[in-house]
Amino acid sequence: MNERKMAEQILYYAGGAENIVFMTTCTIRLRLVLKDAEKMDVEGVKKVEGISDVIIRQGMHQLVIGLNAGKVLAEIKKLQETIS
Repeated sequence: MNERKMAEQILYYAGGAENIVFMTTCTIRLRLVLKDAEKMDVEGVKKVEGISDVIIRQGMHQLVIGLNAGKVLAEIKKLQETIS
């Protein structure tokens, strides 16, 4: 799956662009801090092609993506800009 499509699906399952407070990456994970964690459809996001796991720690959702996590983050940021 391409990074753009992953970004679109992640935004959808995260409860929309407005629900994301902060995003970053670390090597293979996309880390999200959400306004309302209840809006995150964890089971839905786990089904996105390219996401191997979702780990929730200390109020942060960590999506295990692989080495293209930075590219997915860049695509999410582009999508947020077009929505705003």
